Amino acid sequence: MKFCLHLLLFFFFSSCVGYAQVGLSGIHYQAVARNASGGVLVSQAIQVRFTVLDDNTPTAGVEYMERHSTTTTAQGLFSLDIGKGIPEVGSFSGIAWTRASQYLRIEMDAGGNNQFVTLGTVPFMSVPYAQYAANGKPGPKGDKGDPGDKGDKGDKGDTGDMGATGAQGPPGPQGVAGTPGLALVWLGTFAAAPAAPALNQAYYNSVDKKAYVYDGSAWRILAQDGQPGPVWSISGIAYNPDGTLSVNTTNTPATVTSTGAAWLSNGNNGTVPGTNFIGTGDAQPLVIKTAAAERLRVQANGQVLINGSSPRSPQDALEVLGAGLAGATTSLPYPVNGYSSGSYAGIYGQNTGAGQGVLGDNTGAGSGVMGNNYSTGAGVMGNNTSSGTGVAGINSSTGTGVSGTSSSGIGVQGQGNGSSGAGVKGIGSNITSGTGVIGLGNNSGYIDFGAGSGVTGVGTTFGVIGYISGPLNVNRWAGYFDYGASTNGFAYLGGRYGSTDYAILSNGTKSTMVKDENDRSRIMYCTEAPEVLFQDYGTGDLKNGMAHITLDKILVRNIKVDEKHPLKIFIQPEGECNGVYVYNKCREGFDVKELMGGRSNIPFTWQIVASRADVTDNTGRVVSAYADLRFPLGPERPMIKRIEPSPVQQPNAGAGATLPGRVQQPKPVLQAGEKEVLSTAFNRLLFATGKAQIQPYSRPSLDRLASLLQQNPSYLLRLDGHTDNEGAPAFNLRLSQNRSAAVKRFLVTKGIMPNRIVTDGHGEEQPVTDNQTPAQRQENRRVEMNIIKSDAQP
Repeated sequence: MKFCLHLLLFFFFSSCVGYAQVGLSGIHYQAVARNASGGVLVSQAIQVRFTVLDDNTPTAGVEYMERHSTTTTAQGLFSLDIGKGIPEVGSFSGIAWTRASQYLRIEMDAGGNNQFVTLGTVPFMSVPYAQYAANGKPGPKGDKGDPGDKGDKGDKGDTGDMGATGAQGPPGPQGVAGTPGLALVWLGTFAAAPAAPALNQAYYNSVDKKAYVYDGSAWRILAQDGQPGPVWSISGIAYNPDGTLSVNTTNTPATVTSTGAAWLSNGNNGTVPGTNFIGTGDAQPLVIKTAAAERLRVQANGQVLINGSSPRSPQDALEVLGAGLAGATTSLPYPVNGYSSGSYAGIYGQNTGAGQGVLGDNTGAGSGVMGNNYSTGAGVMGNNTSSGTGVAGINSSTGTGVSGTSSSGIGVQGQGNGSSGAGVKGIGSNITSGTGVIGLGNNSGYIDFGAGSGVTGVGTTFGVIGYISGPLNVNRWAGYFDYGASTNGFAYLGGRYGSTDYAILSNGTKSTMVKDENDRSRIMYCTEAPEVLFQDYGTGDLKNGMAHITLDKILVRNIKVDEKHPLKIFIQPEGECNGVYVYNKCREGFDVKELMGGRSNIPFTWQIVASRADVTDNTGRVVSAYADLRFPLGPERPMIKRIEPSPVQQPNAGAGATLPGRVQQPKPVLQAGEKEVLSTAFNRLLFATGKAQIQPYSRPSLDRLASLLQQNPSYLLRLDGHTDNEGAPAFNLRLSQNRSAAVKRFLVTKGIMPNRIVTDGHGEEQPVTDNQTPAQRQENRRVEMNIIKSDAQP
């Protein structure tokens, strides 16, 4: 029986180095492409990628990478020259061959989908001429060269000693006094001669470096090859980190520094508390303004006023006025908002007596306390470790007991620390139409069937989302639904049991509905099998008693066909013939032939049934098993633990009121090109082993990320570092923090402001897969990159 196998590639490697008068020109590479059974891939378009590594370790640096496109010959052969492909990293001429430690990694894309498979990594070996040179044997003596050029004339010898000075002769007669000359008038330095000069005017020419004097008819050389005299000037003025001012000059001493200091816009160094301060030295308030309007005032008694200039109460240490209040200088609607990142609190209030840590009091239609969250924290968080209530929301009218608003994080978060407690419990106390929890997404309105529900979720994209964020495990599910009174009315949704992923797993039958002639819904039932099977149907035609059927390429990629998992084929002729049989069955298709040598020309229909193939990753590891399943064990209905409703302890509170809505800043929607920049920067980010040192291979993609942030000044970037589980947890935590900080430092050097980048590190606590193999540990070592939101506030 013949079976078709997955496409694999085997290579026979040979190389030689080509030399010309200009030096190294390339490395020749020749190979034959075969499949797993030894069959040659004939006349097939392929892509080959060569990577030159500096050694053969998992963290080897990439010195050069290039891509080739070619087509195999009728014998499956192809030939390429390394160094003449399309460069992706580095340049071929820049490879440091003198180290003699390079390895070559070969990757192949035979499917035309730009998904390269690594075929192996081999060291570069010497070639015959290199071996000959390494033996140290001298080559044949070359021809005698031409005589060299005549050397330069030697330097002139030293001058001989001067002879003795002769006796001084008698003085000569005094000459006749000459006519007094005119005084020289110096005009200065110019690049060209001044126009309309007068007699004896002179200047220095800065172009030809000569001095000229005007003799009444022309400029005559007065002196040449001189330099302008020194000119004293100020070369720079700068504030020092301690706030003092330095004036840099060309004089000596070159720098003059002030004795007093100013406050710098980027902060001072070396300050002394009490001596250096911002404020007033008398009993006058300190006022801070922007756009010529007062924003903040510190009174002489220490009171701090924001958005107002007159305190409302002498007991307040801090007052912030909102829109609508008398004395408010601006129309800002929210006087105080607390924001936080990580595991900290946006607003924290503590009271050790009988008062309140935080007290919210509303006498109008607003909110006593309102929590807004713009990232991944909590707008309002209630934590109860005993028998009390973390957050109690009371509404005695038509308003809202607790309202949480978030643009991308959590509007309201409840945390239950007990073994049987709950973070948030919603009770609809109306026995006929009460709803426990209502979740409205995408600014949707509330939809109610009038019968009540435990949870009602409404949104324009998803009504309810169940998501598992933990590592891959045996029995984990995104959702579970159960009608307790029925025998089989339960279903597991979106999860994993054993080594297989499931969409829906239940004892009840899976069904659909169609309409009858009276527009009533009628139920149809899905056919189910003890194995995981795929089916396909089609038609064909016998031509002179023969036909070949080629299966759909997408189906072929997702079925398994071998001796243990045969392809099951059913043929139904639609005309007279001697009967047919099937042969040459394989994963890609099959042949049909008429019995008894018949040569009929009739149509037929066919049906195939095949086992679903296991899902594997790029290393060949099975991610979800399907092919060998037959009546596997499944999860049982879990034990139900019923908790009866209990009243909420109600603190003293006034009547509630509907909270006003607030438009939040949406998370930016990235374009396809922007997503590609972010994805490439993430996928190509490599560090030195156990260090926060970014490899050179990663820098071009980080440069593109910096350009994206520069082109979109409203974008904020979040970097989350993660490691595998090798090493001490404390070391891994620090390493993850340092690596995300290293990416931030790199982007800051490219001109990105530091306050636009948020960094965090989580160590080994949030793996995306198991840490059993090197490939899995590599996946867990990562710095996740996300554009979290615009920095523009509503």
